Amino acid sequence: MKLLETSIGEAIEALRRLGLSRYEALTYLHLLISGGVSPKAVCDATGIPYTKVYDVLKRLERKGWIIQISDRPVLYVAKSPSEVIKKIEETFKHRISEARRLLSELEKFRTEGASVASILVVRSFEALASMIKDFFRKAEIEIRTIVATSYINELINSLVTSMSLKVRILLRPGMKPPSRGDYRYIVGGILPLDLIIADTSRMILSLGRMATTSHPRVFGVVISDEELISAAVEYFDTIWEQSSIEKN
Repeated sequence: MKLLETSIGEAIEALRRLGLSRYEALTYLHLLISGGVSPKAVCDATGIPYTKVYDVLKRLERKGWIIQISDRPVLYVAKSPSEVIKKIEETFKHRISEARRLLSELEKFRTEGASVASILVVRSFEALASMIKDFFRKAEIEIRTIVATSYINELINSLVTSMSLKVRILLRPGMKPPSRGDYRYIVGGILPLDLIIADTSRMILSLGRMATTSHPRVFGVVISDEELISAAVEYFDTIWEQSSIEKN
């Protein structure tokens, strides 16, 4: 008896790994061992609540694990394991084939100049401010930042950073200069978007308060994709060379 209980327990876990719920696995095994049985018999043998057993049986029938052989009385039998396993194998083969096709199509984008980037969406100003502080606290070599909005300028000026950390700031014309770090004023107008790059490994693009009266759902994005950051660093350095060290 103990050996049978162990085998049934292992069989339940095996069936669950194939996608069945615990109730579905219990029901299929009971039908497999007992032959044609009624929903009430399934309840009595497995302990599945009577209010749920019909849903369990219908799900198993839709999945192709059991069949109904009688209406009056309602009786179900399990399909043979070999028939069920064959269907599962065919289903998985189809899913693998479809996944291979889709992934191959995505892989083509890499050769055509596109790739999947790692991006985290920031949905509150408090979270954005916390991440900016974390950038400045953990940066080891350099912070590059484009400051276009006053609230980001005030936030950055309030931060205490290591004196060994190099900080370069590009400001929108007319903005208050920072309390520390090298800064320049961008020649010409820029969009009200703020950019912070930490050590060429992470960057934040802040876009939540382009309008003071707006109520944005997204305040910014945190990006850790190497190619995007490398492009942003090149963009920053180019603007830095073209910008003025005098206040505009």
